[in-house]
Amino acid sequence: LLLALFTLLIVGLRGSIPHLPERGALVIRPAGDIVEQLAGEPLQRALSEAQGQGAPQTLLSDLTRAIRGAGADARIQALLIETDDMEHAGQPELEELAAAIREFRATGKKVVAHGSYFLQSQYYLAAQADEVYLDPFGFVLLPGYDRYRMYFKDAIDRLAIDVHLVRAGKFKSADEPFIRSDMSEEDRQESATYLQALWLGYRTAVGTARHLDPQALAGYADGYAAAVRQAGGDLAGVAKSAGLVTALRTDDQVEQR
Repeated sequence: LLLALFTLLIVGLRGSIPHLPERGALVIRPAGDIVEQLAGEPLQRALSEAQGQGAPQTLLSDLTRAIRGAGADARIQALLIETDDMEHAGQPELEELAAAIREFRATGKKVVAHGSYFLQSQYYLAAQADEVYLDPFGFVLLPGYDRYRMYFKDAIDRLAIDVHLVRAGKFKSADEPFIRSDMSEEDRQESATYLQALWLGYRTAVGTARHLDPQALAGYADGYAAAVRQAGGDLAGVAKSAGLVTALRTDDQVEQR
């Protein structure tokens, strides 16, 4: 009986392993957030997935391992990056993923990226490709970075709650929402410092990958609304004119490519 169970298990596992053709492309299609570690306990994640609940996540290590393995596999001729199901990824995760893609490109194989649209995290990943294709009815939206906070002083005053806060120095803004109704000048300064650094790092990385001036990316973000009006609402055309994408292509055209 035990031997029969092991035989059934082996047959089931072999049936789930995809067959690699002699010539093929690796498709990278992250779902949900790209994370370094999956959230929650394994059993709870399995139950949530079985019930169709919980937000999808993709492990960064799974992506980088697959890309590096494909770079060394003679059967894999190209890498296709699909970003439509991707939601969010932090700057460190994006940088590590971009490094793996650069290693793949260094083998002389093509990298193609395609999306119905590109938000900021998605475009960072797509920009690492040799060819970036956008759907003719899509768009590329780069809003930059921001920070918004909730302030509770008015509510606290109405509830007659006393807040006693001890601080040393001016740049101590963690507890300001309990004693203020708006952002302090010190909090505004320190927030602007790290947000501008993030934005500069993003523009530099994307500009290097796409051979664009980082300042041109800033101009695209700042003048986006005006450019869309001037183009008569052609969002995809605005992205193509700015050099953010290689060409405008449908799903079928990208698959044929």
